[in-house]
Amino acid sequence: MISGTMVETRDTIGSCATSYRLTWHPADDVAQHESRQADLSTHKLAREAWQAGHDALQAGHDALQAASGVLRGEAPEAQPRPADSEGWEPPPPGRWEIVPEHSTVEFVARHLMVSKVRGTFSRFTGVIDTGPGPDDASVKAWVEAGSLQTGDPARDEHLRSDAFFHAERWPRLLLAGKVEQANVNRYLLRADLTIRGVTNAVDFDVLASRPRHGTGSGADEVLALLATARVNRKDFGLKWNAVIETGGVVVADEVDLRLEVVARLSTPR
Repeated sequence: MISGTMVETRDTIGSCATSYRLTWHPADDVAQHESRQADLSTHKLAREAWQAGHDALQAGHDALQAASGVLRGEAPEAQPRPADSEGWEPPPPGRWEIVPEHSTVEFVARHLMVSKVRGTFSRFTGVIDTGPGPDDASVKAWVEAGSLQTGDPARDEHLRSDAFFHAERWPRLLLAGKVEQANVNRYLLRADLTIRGVTNAVDFDVLASRPRHGTGSGADEVLALLATARVNRKDFGLKWNAVIETGGVVVADEVDLRLEVVARLSTPR
């Protein structure tokens, strides 16, 4: 560390002058440097500990999902087999009907710049048509906008209103598209998504389980799918927002879509 002191000097004829004397204290510099290094080390250890905890929680979640099963013992594994696994079987040709009681249609949006709001739709239906080849599949699904739920009745009413989905005027959301195989059990769903009467192209990443027969009372063949995408809500006319006092907005523009679907083969081909 460098410090200074004011000093007064006199020359040989008695005139007086004032100067500033600089003094270096190497021990203080070393102490400050070591203190900064200690702070950086502590921060690094804390970050590594947080990452390790996050990885452990994610692993636990994946294990729980795999153990629970999609149909509670009557369906394929909740977590599809890895893309490079052996024995992968594509879905056989036919029409697959989505099983709503074992499927989830969910969206996630950032709220007040920090937290997240998760919403689900409780009423929906749809079909998946598969053909001889992996690229011969198509999807069509309908979701009732009025069935939206976030856990807050007042917020749900706001989301169903003209400010967002306007469920009274546009009661249904529509998803329709074609499927392309990306890598073994991974697919790309190139779909048209319609909300509030506005249609936009949206690409969903799709992960599929190996088709299996149910183990319960029925022996129908079933298939589990996980489809995810990110959209800008304003592209569909959901433009309401408000500025918060601390800066930023109430609702983020980007919204994540997550479809966990179980489908049962109803019409083999």
